[in-house]
Amino acid sequence: NTLNNDYRYISLINKNRFQKIKFKTSNEYKNILIIPGLADCIVKKDNNIIWPSNCENISKYNYHSIHKNNNSKLSSIYDLLKSLNYVEESKYNTLPYDFINFNISKIIEIFKTLLKENTIIIAYDFGCVVANLCIQMLDDDDKKLIDKLLLICPTNGGIPLSFKEYLNGNELLSSEFTSKCDTNILSFPNNKIYKNDPIIIYNNIKYSSNNLPKLINDNLNINFNFETQLKLQNLSLENPRVSTIIIGCQGYDTPLCYNYSNDLNNTPENNKTVQEIEICDGDGVVPYKNILKLFKLWNSDINNSCSLRSIRNKDHYTVLKSYDLALIIMSII
Repeated sequence: NTLNNDYRYISLINKNRFQKIKFKTSNEYKNILIIPGLADCIVKKDNNIIWPSNCENISKYNYHSIHKNNNSKLSSIYDLLKSLNYVEESKYNTLPYDFINFNISKIIEIFKTLLKENTIIIAYDFGCVVANLCIQMLDDDDKKLIDKLLLICPTNGGIPLSFKEYLNGNELLSSEFTSKCDTNILSFPNNKIYKNDPIIIYNNIKYSSNNLPKLINDNLNINFNFETQLKLQNLSLENPRVSTIIIGCQGYDTPLCYNYSNDLNNTPENNKTVQEIEICDGDGVVPYKNILKLFKLWNSDINNSCSLRSIRNKDHYTVLKSYDLALIIMSII
């Protein structure tokens, strides 16, 4: 029961706060690094927030700084850590990142300063892509500092929703912005996960993940080159070779393929000729079959240290406040 699950989460937080628990010595606390999703970052221009609110003012270069969002869905994990006597900037840190003009070199520099012995990385949504890209760029000695990597609803390998948002934007952002946002393009479906499955059907032609750039170039008068993003995306699908837990959610209809009939500029919600022609089980954003493929990709390695946990009846956002996730986090920290 979803409601009971939420009550159990709240009860667990309160129990941690008020029960007489054994306080750890300083050396017994893990070093926790949280890498958030896109909505868990704040974008500012002239000290005014332009993401994730007031988004009509956001554009590719019309901003000044990126910050942690203390009021996002991820705050439930911060509450859990605080209830366990973890102190921010002492025993846990957050790594917000520029998701508009994505620069992995700058991100890895900050990542390395936050990496210490017995580090637990908790990553969510696109933060899972960031986490693995950073890990892939570490030498073996630095990798040994990572005790556990926890990936919550990872978008490694991309999601069909990202291509729809590239074409049409979403309820917060226009396509003028989403078609230029680096992380949206980095979230296009990848062939290693989607193989030859159709992502878009346009004018009765099926386009798989490999053919999406061709769809753009042929129909939108854009000289679109995906090679740079594809290299990064492929790197994010490499086995991190650290002890890893992948968490996926089930129980929600999740789009796999969109049929645009003869109009790429109209959204499935506004045009009855545009349909989500294939829906599968997942968290509403990430298909659960993607999670299984990612796990299989990494678990096939002879030196695998990857496990998979499924949380039912929680979507891409409510999972962060779930009792089951809280127990998993408590078990590793």
